[in-house]
Amino acid sequence: MSTRKTEKRESFERNLGWVATVVCSPERGLTPRHYWLTDDEIPIDRAPGPDGDAILIEDQAISRGRVRLQRTVPGVYRITDSGARNPTRVNGRTIDTSLLDANYVIRVGNSLIVLDRSDAARSFRRRIPSDSPILSLLDSLAMHHSTEAGMFAAAVAFVDLDLPSVAVTCEHALETRIVAEWFAERWETPLVAFDAAVADLATQVAEVPEGTAVLIERVEGAPPPVLASIADVLRSRITTSPPSPVVFSTTIRERRMRPALVERLFSFNAMATLRVPPLGDRRSDVIEGIVSQLRRAGNIGRIDLPVPVCERLVCYDWPGGVAELRREASRLRAIIRSGEPVDESLLSGELRAIVVETDDSGPPELALEPILRLMDESGGKMSVVARRFGYSRSYFYHVLWEHGLDPNEVRAAWKDRNRQR
Repeated sequence: MSTRKTEKRESFERNLGWVATVVCSPERGLTPRHYWLTDDEIPIDRAPGPDGDAILIEDQAISRGRVRLQRTVPGVYRITDSGARNPTRVNGRTIDTSLLDANYVIRVGNSLIVLDRSDAARSFRRRIPSDSPILSLLDSLAMHHSTEAGMFAAAVAFVDLDLPSVAVTCEHALETRIVAEWFAERWETPLVAFDAAVADLATQVAEVPEGTAVLIERVEGAPPPVLASIADVLRSRITTSPPSPVVFSTTIRERRMRPALVERLFSFNAMATLRVPPLGDRRSDVIEGIVSQLRRAGNIGRIDLPVPVCERLVCYDWPGGVAELRREASRLRAIIRSGEPVDESLLSGELRAIVVETDDSGPPELALEPILRLMDESGGKMSVVARRFGYSRSYFYHVLWEHGLDPNEVRAAWKDRNRQR
């Protein structure tokens, strides 16, 4: 299914099944592209299939007519590689055929695809105005296009900001603080944070001036007597006129086994509940999250990351959440500013440890004569030549240097060759 055909589908069709997000490709670099999967058989190809439908990627490393997605039963897809020149990988493993599930990473040629469930929230997410405050929250949390991000955007959008209390469930404390600060900004109030495990928590909260938002972090770790004493204090802050906002937080892991007293605190005091999904559950967000962090720092031009690096970034589970992603983005930013080509060997130890199978065929061998022939065919357009090898133009220059070829000398050799004809 081509993008054009996909865009014409009715909204109720989009709400069913799956969506494939191309997160990295020679054609579009690190700009994502989405395909809603509604057909029983969908080729991954450089050109449309016989019926005009395909996940189209302009990547010369993808073999024509060799890789396809097939729906085996409703809601289940299988990927099949019938002899592609470059082996197909799923979650870093080379496969001939494999069943797929949500959050799976597919590598075909020099492109990466993340499979995700489609839902109504994604369609809703696409209609959010570009200047919406929700986008600032999504950007801070490095959530952009995944289904989980869409669900979170929809949940935030339907939270009435006039409600004086919100319960937030996150994987890490940093995400909780980001959400609380965002709500405090919307409420136009200062924010004071407290750890729920503090023995005199009720006294400290009672001393906070009216009109100031209070964040109670790690509620699940508070002793029962503290929870009992804080409940009345928080209730009085919420019910005063005007109310003083309160944000409760607990971790995803702890919420599954927290005591009944915490449940009561939430149910009696929290007027809305939000769950921030872990970054590892949103693999289609990772690359754009990294790019967002790099651009936020400024002084970074066009951002191109090689496919092996992107594959490791996307396949990683990010147990440290957004904080870990920010650290890795800082590492990449230092490498880019140094002018050194980004390589997977320069990533942090946890990312280097990810098992990604390599194939012996690899990309076409880079040599002067084949490059000159491709330049003849393209009229000297180096961007076209780079795509034939499966790279973006800027990264292709790094590859040439690594193979002992000066891009300026290559271009001069091509011009000399044309003058001699």
